[in-house]
Amino acid sequence: RTNDNNGGGHPPYVNAAHQRRNKHLDRRYLSSIDYTWEEFRYMVLQCGFEILEEEMYIPARYTGDEKSMMKVVYHCAFLVARKKKSMDG
Repeated sequence: RTNDNNGGGHPPYVNAAHQRRNKHLDRRYLSSIDYTWEEFRYMVLQCGFEILEEEMYIPARYTGDEKSMMKVVYHCAFLVARKKKSMDG
């Protein structure tokens, strides 16, 4: 959903100052949404799934140099979920 009153059809949470600072970025980047694990987990449960397995803080190296101290490591989450059977059918 976009809001035409904030300049250029960006989502409403992207304010004008943010747009000016990041005008060099691809528009798709500015319109992406990043959810926390807790928000995503809540949505999974609200959509009728049951979580069968869940693991947190799995290290995943994104970039780095073995010869230097520079590295980027994400701490990922993993889940296995199954859609609950409907009582109607």
